[in-house]
Amino acid sequence: MDCEYCQESVIMNQKQKHFKTCRTFPVLCTNKCGRTDIPREELEAHILDECPATEVQCEYKKLGCEEVFPRSAAKSHSQMQIESHLRLALRVLEATQYQVHELVTVVKEQSQQIEKQSQQIERQSQQIEKLISKNNEQSEKMERPMSTAQEHPLQREGRGFPTPFQWKIDTTEAKSKTLFSEPFYLFEGGYKYIMKISPPPLFERCLRVSIKVVPGEFDDSLSWPCKEKVRVTMLGQRHRSVPLNKTSGVIDFEKVEEPCSRPLHDGHHEYRLILQLSAFAIFVRKCSILLMVSGE
Repeated sequence: MDCEYCQESVIMNQKQKHFKTCRTFPVLCTNKCGRTDIPREELEAHILDECPATEVQCEYKKLGCEEVFPRSAAKSHSQMQIESHLRLALRVLEATQYQVHELVTVVKEQSQQIEKQSQQIERQSQQIEKLISKNNEQSEKMERPMSTAQEHPLQREGRGFPTPFQWKIDTTEAKSKTLFSEPFYLFEGGYKYIMKISPPPLFERCLRVSIKVVPGEFDDSLSWPCKEKVRVTMLGQRHRSVPLNKTSGVIDFEKVEEPCSRPLHDGHHEYRLILQLSAFAIFVRKCSILLMVSGE
């Protein structure tokens, strides 16, 4: 046979047992609201959502009303407690207004701080721009003399420095040891040079005259490597029967094998041979020679 409530097939003698678990069998409300025909599977929903005997909280609980009463009394409670509910709503409104005021104050203070920081950033940006501008001006000032130096690497006016440079040498000393000139300039604001004259090697009778560039006070404004052309002329001094001996040599620093870069110290560059002189006439008798150096 079929169950009259759920339509499931059941055995006749098991019918009463089936009714105890049947999902649609009518049962009494456990809240004793008076209903007796509630399908068993709907009982829980009835108690939660419909039963007038179920105790519920006031709909204004979030405003502060803590009353609990049967669902059937909800309407009468709301009508009787209108004034108290309004007072609760007013307090909540005042609290909300206070919170809004506090938030507005905080936002205003933060906006002022942001404005101050923006102004500070603007001032710092202006200071940075001034520093950059000042740095650019200083760079331009430094570049101008460098540019001028590159366009006019040598000032050949000869003001303040003798041209040519003269170096008088005692041949007696030159026979036995290496002699060095004092450092000299050929042009005002030009390169600084130093010379040496070396005695002849064993079994040779030849003086070696060499020259090199050394650090000078005008190096910052000069162009490098050095490209100057220098001439050295030797004049032998008359001594009785020794004839006048005149020899010269030229070194072009632009065409030397190793470019003459700016020297960092006196020993930065090697001496470069500029002249080899026959020492026969020089060593016949005691005399002196005069070396004259000039730029070309």
